[in-house]
Amino acid sequence: KDPLAQERLMRDIKNICSFFKKLGVDAGEDDVLRRIRQQ
Repeated sequence: KDPLAQERLMRDIKNICSFFKKLGVDAGEDDVLRRIRQQ
């Protein structure tokens, strides 16, 4: 696995989480990860 890709993914997930929080949706990082894996 590419550690840089992993790093980028974690940063993206944090961005997604803060985006959801702005929308008033309570989405944890685990929820986001699960949703990404399901697609």
